Amino acid sequence: MPQLKLLTDTGTAEIPELVHRRKYPTRPPATLGADFRRHVNATGRPETYPTISTTKPPADTRVVVISEIHVSKAVRGDETCAPCPICNSHGSQFLHGLLIWCETSQAIYAIGMECGDTLFQAGLLDRAVADYKQQQREVSLDRVLLDALPRIRLLAAWADQYEQAAADTDRLTRSFRRQLAGQISGLETAAKSGGYLSGLDKDGQPALLGKIGGAAFCLGTSQCVRDHRIARQYLAAVDFGTDDEVLDRLQSMSFKEKKTASALAARARVLLLKVSERLTDCWDFTRPENLVLLNRWGGQQRDRMSALGDGQKVRIDVNGKHWFDRVGEVVRPGPVPALRDEPNGSPESTSA
Repeated sequence: MPQLKLLTDTGTAEIPELVHRRKYPTRPPATLGADFRRHVNATGRPETYPTISTTKPPADTRVVVISEIHVSKAVRGDETCAPCPICNSHGSQFLHGLLIWCETSQAIYAIGMECGDTLFQAGLLDRAVADYKQQQREVSLDRVLLDALPRIRLLAAWADQYEQAAADTDRLTRSFRRQLAGQISGLETAAKSGGYLSGLDKDGQPALLGKIGGAAFCLGTSQCVRDHRIARQYLAAVDFGTDDEVLDRLQSMSFKEKKTASALAARARVLLLKVSERLTDCWDFTRPENLVLLNRWGGQQRDRMSALGDGQKVRIDVNGKHWFDRVGEVVRPGPVPALRDEPNGSPESTSA
């Protein structure tokens, strides 16, 4: 780039000549923003991008925001900010800015975030920034859906696998609370206090006997079937088929339709996480090992409680009241499939 000499208090300094590069008669391609950001990340110098114009942009023109700019002083290497062609073409002006395209000059410029207000007509740049942000929201949503929608069938398969277990969990929860109504206050108190059961050890000394498995099973009600049904309805609404069919469908969807699809997929997974949590509690509570603990603890209570089970049936007796039921298909469920991958490539957490 041609160099000019600038007279300063300490002598002369070479400065780049301002250049107008008429490279873009129409709006630049979408790939330009990504390429520009790579250049800035590597050099810290938006002003040296090969097709950038460093002259002052025209004031009366259509403006399009191509990308945001984030400049690092450390990467620049001289602790300066980037120059702005609007208000400080050769000085240290901004670290946060915009890459814009001006239709009249057919050129792109790197300007400071606030600098455009001093040049463009009122609201012109604001509208361009608003359009850019909306475009970024749409791009972000597309990425979310491209991750999520092909996995909808994995979520649906998980739901189908545990449909009967959900029904059995609701049945066991209802019968437990109905048959032992008013007799499990001690168990409920322990469940609310972290599930820890205190009693006497074999030497008659106070001791912590253990922790209730699936303590939440003792509390509240179970809505597994309802949550499962609603989740399946949501999943059916966003099951667009194969990967290719998903791509075709996305291209024809409005932004509002995409937001709805994203919300339905997310809500479905939240509901299935609740189902998974409740299934796990029911399975853990009815395990033979847990019933042995409950039997030991219950035998030391004023209201004697006995508990036993073999993994297929479960029975708890308290004060002449009996809970006896079959476990059915209650099992410990596998992880609920994720809708997206974390940036490190691992699936998102499957915990609620």
